[in-house]
Amino acid sequence: MNIKKYFDQSTGKKDQDIHKNGEKKPKPPKYLTKLEQIPQLSETEKNDLEKVNEQFVFRTNDYYQSLINWNDPNDPIRRIVMPDIQELDDWGQLDASNEEKYTKVKGLEHKYTS
Repeated sequence: MNIKKYFDQSTGKKDQDIHKNGEKKPKPPKYLTKLEQIPQLSETEKNDLEKVNEQFVFRTNDYYQSLINWNDPNDPIRRIVMPDIQELDDWGQLDASNEEKYTKVKGLEHKYTS
């Protein structure tokens, strides 16, 4: 039996868009994975952010995009959702305590009571 055919017969398409309580179901989010899908970005921004997308995966949805104040480059939602060129900057070091220099045996961790 074709399941799709079964469901199309048992509930009409009109019924599928309405909850049991009579309210209309919200649309599922539209996912965006390419910067070209975001018209609010300038060409310069798109070019800069493409460099970030070469390193990291980008995915957002139309709902979060609608919450962003595009006139504010420091908009909190924009800073969370959109890639940032600063993500490519080298910073810090993994061995902040410089333990590698003083370690006698790799993988051994000294614990001191003090």
